Amino acid sequence: MTLQRPAVRAAPTLEAVAAAAGVSRSTVSRVVNGSTVVSPEVLAAVTDAIDKLRYVPNRAARSLANRQTMAIALVIPEDTTRFFGDPFFADVVQGIAQGLEDSDYVLNLQLASPSRPSEKTIRYLMGGNVDGAIVVSHHSGDEFFASLDATMPVVFGGRPFNSEFKHHAYVDADNRAGAALGTKYLVDLGRRRIATIPGPASMQAAVDRHQGWLDAVDAAGLSPELVAYGDFTVASGAAAMRKLLDRAPDIDAVFVASDLMATGAISTLMARGRRIPNDVAVVGFDDIAMSRFSTPPLTTVYQDTASAGELLVTTLLKRVLSEAHGQKIAVIENEFGDENIDNEILVQDRTEQIIQLNNGCVCCSIREDLRTTLSDLAEKRRKGELSFDRVVIETTGLADPGPVAQTFFMDDEIAESYLLDSILTLVDAKHGDAQLDARQEARRQIGFADQIFISKSDLVDDKDVEALIHRIKHMNPRAPQRRVHFGEVPISEVFDLKGFNLNAKLDIDPEFLNADPHEHGHDHDGHVHDEHCGHPHHHARDDDVKSFVFRSDKAFVPAKLEDFLGSIVQVYGPKMLRYKGVLHMKGTDRKVIFQGVHQLMGSDLGPKWAPGEKKTSKMVFIGVDLPRDVFLQGLEQCLA
Repeated sequence: MTLQRPAVRAAPTLEAVAAAAGVSRSTVSRVVNGSTVVSPEVLAAVTDAIDKLRYVPNRAARSLANRQTMAIALVIPEDTTRFFGDPFFADVVQGIAQGLEDSDYVLNLQLASPSRPSEKTIRYLMGGNVDGAIVVSHHSGDEFFASLDATMPVVFGGRPFNSEFKHHAYVDADNRAGAALGTKYLVDLGRRRIATIPGPASMQAAVDRHQGWLDAVDAAGLSPELVAYGDFTVASGAAAMRKLLDRAPDIDAVFVASDLMATGAISTLMARGRRIPNDVAVVGFDDIAMSRFSTPPLTTVYQDTASAGELLVTTLLKRVLSEAHGQKIAVIENEFGDENIDNEILVQDRTEQIIQLNNGCVCCSIREDLRTTLSDLAEKRRKGELSFDRVVIETTGLADPGPVAQTFFMDDEIAESYLLDSILTLVDAKHGDAQLDARQEARRQIGFADQIFISKSDLVDDKDVEALIHRIKHMNPRAPQRRVHFGEVPISEVFDLKGFNLNAKLDIDPEFLNADPHEHGHDHDGHVHDEHCGHPHHHARDDDVKSFVFRSDKAFVPAKLEDFLGSIVQVYGPKMLRYKGVLHMKGTDRKVIFQGVHQLMGSDLGPKWAPGEKKTSKMVFIGVDLPRDVFLQGLEQCLA
């Protein structure tokens, strides 16, 4: 039998597309590169030709034009046995691939020597073949990879070992806190002879996990001597466990710094006749897939990978952090996960420090770990260890921002170091209505917002987007709304909004204030506008987060208003999300400014009323099922 190689089909060229569309080559080039300087007819003809010919732009040619390779290198300084034998790396590659899925970038894998990469790898990375590199499994001797940062953007998977390289961008879990958590679990079980199998001392993750174990055993008053090192492989875990048992047969628990080593440790324990967990309890770290199917199942410290809302918020943060604003920003990022690993470092730019609170509960109460994180940041800034001008706290879509805001007012130390500027809320236009219907947390985020960004509006009909905007407007009329595309937001609409400043500015959407008074059902002499309007799209829903505005030309009696506001805050404070007012008070020629979050309320004297300026009190209340009539009648009774 004779096999004939099939003819290779030539890839279509720009010239072929131009001929099929009946236009010039330069016109096709303009269409391919997104130029708008073509007529709709020509655009349609070229697009049709591209589709029929299945034309794909030549990546190499485009790279020469824009000096971008559209490729990213994943560099792993490990030998092939370690790389293909450790499921951790498969998870890393899968996550990176998912992150690149919606982009035009391709991923190049480079396996390098743990001590120094080959000349071939060096030539490839230094030769302009990639736009950036991700370095995972960094060791103490990998100085070359740190030096890459001078020629291209580099992000380390794991905190770099050497102190002189720690200013580089990196993504890392708080290994120390996670290890302490896993060890404390063993302490809480009543175990007193708790050993550990750390990873190699040349890796920062291994050092940090060992230190976390030391923290926990020291806090429990236990011996810190039961240590045998491994190298993150199954075989090393088995060998280390044999050493520990030979040295201390009465061990009743072991914290192992990786699930692979824990698997090896378990095999040794079972071979020595130890029952797990009856005789010896074992806790691993990483929660790799195989740990769930081991016999017996392995208890392990879980590292959260992503939450459903991560992509949206990270896209916005990337835009904020990469824009040439000349400011250094520390970002506290809150993800949602079941395990209480308090801190996870997530740094994506070498001028930013990002701290991730990984348990999703930063906003469920005024948390001590948030206060501690803010205090630590401020202290490190004072010592010169960190440099930042602003802090951005990013919460999940499951969080209530109220307690976060309260942290800045209730703690004197935090209040001295930080000034709360604003709360930003990002709304997914495609899923926004469903999320607002299903989750009170989402409605609260609307109510708290000083600025609202609407994303993915290009995926939804204009009438549906307008209906969503209208719905949000009647939940929070004081927050401007802006449609955004892939996080492209001017920095002026993110920072310095002064949402919590006691100033005389109280912006309320004109459509909300100027609606037909009969549609609002006025029975307070024209003083109030609320969420009930005749807009046809809005009556389908009755959101529990509502807003109303009180206005009056009469002056307030200070003592009466103070007593009334104090009483309603005591009774309804937990349901009062945000409230703010510019007030005309009897006995003073200056405006009085007040605002609050839940039970926290503050006020101050503002500027004088300008000559000829109409003295009008204006107050907006945003809350959950607030008794509107109680508020309005009480405010009326406080007028002179």
